[in-house]
Amino acid sequence: MKVLMIGMDPQLLDPTSETGRRIDFYKTALDKLSVVVLESHGKSYLGKILAFIKAWRVARGFLRKEKFDLISAQDPFATGLIGYFLKLETGMRLQLQIHTGLFTPYFVLESVKNKAYVRLAKFLLPRADCIKVVSYGIRDYIVEELKIDPSKISVLPVYVSLDDYTHSTIRTNLKEKYPQLNFIILMASRLVGQKNIPLAIEAVGELAKKYPSVGLIIVGSGPDEQNLKLLTKNLKLEDNVFFETWTNDLASYYKTADIFLLTSTYEGWARTVVEAGACGLPVVMTSVGVAGELVKDGENGIIVPVGDKDRTMKAIEYLYLHPEIRKSMGENARQVIKDISIRDPNEYLRQYKESFSPCQNKKKNK
Repeated sequence: MKVLMIGMDPQLLDPTSETGRRIDFYKTALDKLSVVVLESHGKSYLGKILAFIKAWRVARGFLRKEKFDLISAQDPFATGLIGYFLKLETGMRLQLQIHTGLFTPYFVLESVKNKAYVRLAKFLLPRADCIKVVSYGIRDYIVEELKIDPSKISVLPVYVSLDDYTHSTIRTNLKEKYPQLNFIILMASRLVGQKNIPLAIEAVGELAKKYPSVGLIIVGSGPDEQNLKLLTKNLKLEDNVFFETWTNDLASYYKTADIFLLTSTYEGWARTVVEAGACGLPVVMTSVGVAGELVKDGENGIIVPVGDKDRTMKAIEYLYLHPEIRKSMGENARQVIKDISIRDPNEYLRQYKESFSPCQNKKKNK
């Protein structure tokens, strides 16, 4: 099978990046996988329009030079619109992918742009030949609300090589790096509004009043970094909240922290939660992404309502005060992740190739 993929992440074309290595892994399941990237050209409307036209022309060039079986767009937004135009022009089948919780009220209310994205997605999704989503929650929504035939939809999260985490040795021990802390809360994410990291900082600030040795390690970077550091300073939490740049040694962090915290307002899947669980780290997370699917409240983690600082703080405090429950949840998390079938790379590749089948079946049925 030959697939033309349209995405927005420049790292798709970088074979040394994690995203690029993942694309190379996907290629092994297909006869050919070519990638076109819709590059960002500033924030101006003109720049975005020019970038859109450029990506569309590049994709057309691929299709004119070589025969592909289908087009796969990595979102039902701008890349999906390019895919839809190419479908109309060439008659090729189109797969749309969904990687984020775009139908949650938090996504819609985040910006005017997101409202437009949701409207575009509701237009494009029924017109796709097949759809790939990262969670059953997303699938259930588009089946129930958009009345899309479930046979067109495949559920497959982004691939994570979990053995890289479970079998790795500890190179960085957070307990040794931060000896002043007796309880380490770990976060690892892009520093953007969707992650709602101010809530985490404020919750830790409340806990620190009772337990001065509780600390939060935030690993990542992003446009909100300076504002988050300023919030930490204003709350006088420099001894409890620490920022670190992204690291390729996250496995060591997962294995030497006490809990993993995710406070996002929306997620498609939440890969870091899966990585943490694979390392035996219990999770406190909002009811997004894998919550309810892989993370079971009270069994291998604690799920709290989105935006609820008080419940988040109490969940962290509960695990702080009950180390035996924390240990049990971590072991349960490790076992749940161990049991999922997509842990095996060959099985994942089989399911990845199978995710294109609804598009093929549609052609056969015609």
